[in-house]
Amino acid sequence: MRTRYVTLVCILLVLTVAGMACSTVLRSGEEVSVPAGESIADDLVASGQNLNIGGNVAGDLLAAGGQVSSTGRVGQSAMLAGGTINISGPVAGSLRAAGGQVNVSGPVGKNLMLAGGTLTVSDQARVGRDVDVAGGNVRIAGNVAGNVRISGGQVYIDGVVGQNVVVYAGKLTLGPRALIKGDLTYTSGKKASIASGAKVLGQTKYTLRAEPIKEKKAKPWMTVWLFIRLVGAFIVGLIVIALAPRDSISVADRISGSPWISMLAGFIILVVVPVAAAILAVTLIGLPLAVILLAVYFILLYLSRLFVALSLGRWIFALFRMPGTSPYLAFLVGIVVLWFLTLIPFLGGWINFIILILGLGGMIMHRYYLLRAPRAQE
Repeated sequence: MRTRYVTLVCILLVLTVAGMACSTVLRSGEEVSVPAGESIADDLVASGQNLNIGGNVAGDLLAAGGQVSSTGRVGQSAMLAGGTINISGPVAGSLRAAGGQVNVSGPVGKNLMLAGGTLTVSDQARVGRDVDVAGGNVRIAGNVAGNVRISGGQVYIDGVVGQNVVVYAGKLTLGPRALIKGDLTYTSGKKASIASGAKVLGQTKYTLRAEPIKEKKAKPWMTVWLFIRLVGAFIVGLIVIALAPRDSISVADRISGSPWISMLAGFIILVVVPVAAAILAVTLIGLPLAVILLAVYFILLYLSRLFVALSLGRWIFALFRMPGTSPYLAFLVGIVVLWFLTLIPFLGGWINFIILILGLGGMIMHRYYLLRAPRAQE
């Protein structure tokens, strides 16, 4: 009973802090579109396979999908996640985006933060404050009023930067239009390639990046520890499925059926709950609730990957036309596959994060619909 109330509190905190009140516009589906002539007077939360935001959003924009396109005006800040993201419309506040490929060609009033594989800030883009970027291939060709901080493999700068530039990269190239009005500080395996016409008005500081440390042989105790973690997670998963088989399968199906909504809900919970617990902990009255909230929060974080593993296993067997496979066997296959995926260098961290928010969101959305069911029947 207590867990149910704490879960309800989590949902209410999400709805309150994230702005998902009755005035907020919520849209989800395979294809989500806001036509160019439409205006949304409040915040917009959208999720789906293909998102096309062509109209104006007066408040914040929070979107997650496979293909995300924003050509309309965002009155406040935007937070986007997806496979391919294109932002050509103006964002009055800050823009934060993460994806496989992210292209920014519109003006950003405040800060710009990007993370992903291929990241591009085109020559049409204007950023009012700072730019922070982490990716494989990074291209900055727009005008930035503040500082630029980049961590990437291949970094190309061919725009105007009003203050300092700090780069950690495999290779840095300054194009002919590059103008850095402050200092350029970079760490790389070799000196930057600077084209004719590129200018650095401040000082240029170069640090030779140390050679990558040769891969060490895995120590026996590390291998044993990883194996113990895998076996422990498998045992816990079996217990959870045995105690609540219907709920476990329902959460797994929720994850596979609505992955983008689950990721969106999971990300909001991941951010909101620690902040809410900190606020509650300030008061003596709210301290016990903060402790309970954090306890449930960390339990859900651990369980999140277990439900994603079950969902993945069921999907794999359905792919091979074996939908009636035992959930225990599906869970075993899923958790082994996830375990190997998370060991992939560099991508393992991103995969872990996606698993975390996906499973967390699936559990919360499952509980949310369970709480709504009795009311719908009345």
